[in-house]
Formats: sequence, C-alpha cells, structure tokens
Amino acid sequence: MCQPDYTTTSLDAALVRLVRPGGRIVSVTNHVEVPHESRVAAAHVLVRNDPRDLESLVALVDDGAIELAVTEHHALAELSGLHRRGENGEIRGRVVIVSRA
Repeated sequence: MCQPDYTTTSLDAALVRLVRPGGRIVSVTNHVEVPHESRVAAAHVLVRNDPRDLESLVALVDDGAIELAVTEHHALAELSGLHRRGENGEIRGRVVIVSRA
C-alpha cells in the first residue's frame, strides 16, 4: 500500500481547516504554521514532567476535588492498537493504560 506524501505545510493547512475562526490549535509535537487570515491561533506546548506535580494531581483525584471521566482501560500490550484507533479518530474520552510488572 502506498502512503500519501504529506508535508508539514499540507498537514498544517488541513488542521487549520478543521478549526473554526477564533479557535486554537495546540500541538505537543511541533510548531504549526497558521496563516494570519485564517483567524486561527496556534501554540506549541512543551511539558516538563515533575513527580511532585503528579502526586498533587493524584491527591486531588483521591480527595474528590477533581473527577476524571475514564471511558476505557487497557493493558500496555494493547498500546499499538490504541494508537491506530486514535489515528482513525475512534477514541473518545480518557483512556487509561495500565502497566503491570
């Protein structure tokens, strides 16, 4: 099967068409080029993992201050299939991946 030859520019343009004027594209992978006339904003977000921040979030969930609506639970071995489902737009909601030693 032949894969399409996507360029960053064509992918950016496709993303912009999916967002309403005044909307925002947030990417954790790369900078998205957005034409000014599209009236769409873009942000590239980098996150630094901090175990203390994660502990604080877990405490908020445990205390009931934050409620998470989890739609699916899966084993780490199923990650590749979940990734394909995500690429196809088949995943809605939060998915928990469980790693067991």
